[in-house]
Amino acid sequence: MKRFLVQFALSIGWVVLFAHTTSADWVKTNGPGGGRINALAASGSNIFAGTETGGVFLTSNNGANWTQINSGLTDDTVASLAVNGNNVFAGTSGGSVFLSANSGTSWTAVNNGLTNSNVNALAVSGNNVFAGTWGGGIFYSTNNGTSWNRFDAYLLENSKLDVLCIAANGNNIFAGTYQGGMVQTTDNGATWKVASINGYITIFSLAGDGSKIFAGTDLGGPYLSTNNGTSWTPVKNGLTDSAISSLIMSGNNVFAGTVNRGVFLSSNNGANWNPVGLNFCVTSFAVNGSTIFAGNNGGEVWRRSLSEMIVETNIQLQQGMLDQENIKIYSPNHSNHNVNIKFSLPHSDLVTIKIYNLSGKEMISLFNQYVDAGTHSLNFDTRNIATGCYVGRIQVGTNAIVKNILVSR
Repeated sequence: MKRFLVQFALSIGWVVLFAHTTSADWVKTNGPGGGRINALAASGSNIFAGTETGGVFLTSNNGANWTQINSGLTDDTVASLAVNGNNVFAGTSGGSVFLSANSGTSWTAVNNGLTNSNVNALAVSGNNVFAGTWGGGIFYSTNNGTSWNRFDAYLLENSKLDVLCIAANGNNIFAGTYQGGMVQTTDNGATWKVASINGYITIFSLAGDGSKIFAGTDLGGPYLSTNNGTSWTPVKNGLTDSAISSLIMSGNNVFAGTVNRGVFLSSNNGANWNPVGLNFCVTSFAVNGSTIFAGNNGGEVWRRSLSEMIVETNIQLQQGMLDQENIKIYSPNHSNHNVNIKFSLPHSDLVTIKIYNLSGKEMISLFNQYVDAGTHSLNFDTRNIATGCYVGRIQVGTNAIVKNILVSR
């Protein structure tokens, strides 16, 4: 037997915040400690945390417990992490790169050819692993770290770039540096150029998906390229902190961790950003399934459900005067599989009613036509959808309202 819980909220000109206001927030996990959380990485049900003074920690239960996993790791300052299949790589401040092929149970140094031991950044693309060093250039391995080679392009040979972050996708490699801007290659390292991002500035973080890549700067907020780095555009509308310490993408959503103001989320390629919690410097991110994890300077890792935040920003309301008292959703009795939607209009207008899931994906278009003034009613048959929470968006002309519909059995 199905029952329906209907909750609603109205906003005029800003984002709607939906149900579960008491639980729709970040939760601090039980650890891990070890000082600043320099890096987070996800592999299956495992979350790895690379810390400033404690080496690597592991949780397999969303942070309920963390375990220090440093067997074979001879440098406790872990600056970067990367996952390639069953292999986990850890870049350290003085011991170069370590590899674990058994979920961190043991680590082995993989440094052959790495002439700089301070590895601030790691990235994986296909079978290639890339390592960015402090003052020693960029290295790559095609055999899971058994051996490394340095990119010897002119730009890299004749500079002492201090690499802070790397992103790689196919033949495209981007490296953000300290006060040296960003260098990039589109031919797998044969040639390099300096990206046109506001001159020589510090690039704290990078996140990419296909030809789209975001770069987080120290003073200028995030920049976006939608053409593999050919051109860059500042995208910081809504951000209250221009120092972007960390970035991560999840589908069409990008999260920005800031130095002073916590986490912001954009679901429209950075055109608008909305704050989604925390009030400290966010040093690192990882996404595992439906949960995002955020690390900070104090050895803490926090977590939150992606759907809680994505719903807040994906369903945008346009400015208007649509009255919530004129929009009602009824469930006449618990055995009825229909949700009844009633709306009253003071004049004729175009009415559109759509149902979305919590990721913002349109599931059903219920209604889209002009109607006369007066009261109208239609039914939403739930038999063909799974149980869960859905969002109904009712638009009249240029005005809109959103109501949550929870279908449960």
